[in-house]
Amino acid sequence: MKVQTISDEIFFPHTNAYTLFEMYTNADKHSEITESKAMISDIPGDSFSAYDGYCFGKNLVIDTNKRIVQTWRTTDWPQEAKDSILTLRFIEKEAGTTVSLKQEDVPVTMAESILQGWKDYYWCLWVEHLCVNYAWCLD
Repeated sequence: MKVQTISDEIFFPHTNAYTLFEMYTNADKHSEITESKAMISDIPGDSFSAYDGYCFGKNLVIDTNKRIVQTWRTTDWPQEAKDSILTLRFIEKEAGTTVSLKQEDVPVTMAESILQGWKDYYWCLWVEHLCVNYAWCLD
């Protein structure tokens, strides 16, 4: 099966790494922002699921407020495909934080939709959440 690596970056002005890290690893916050059930933690070795079980995997490395590495797949992932490896990096600077995504071993047939899914179902929702709760918005 052909696989590829996808990547993306988004800058969140006026936002620290702690806030973004918590939005992803805190199950209550993750569920609230995505309006779906998430079971996730910041503990290495823990399993996780998000979007009512649609995506799931296991925490491999947790470097608090800096990096998350997980195995990752979806319920419609090809059965013969191995799990992808997701790495999220949180790079804090004075003006805000950049989130860098790298996801390896994504089946080529799903790569475009998975990348678009990160934009639609995470980054856009995070921006919306931050605008409402912290009174800033991206143009």
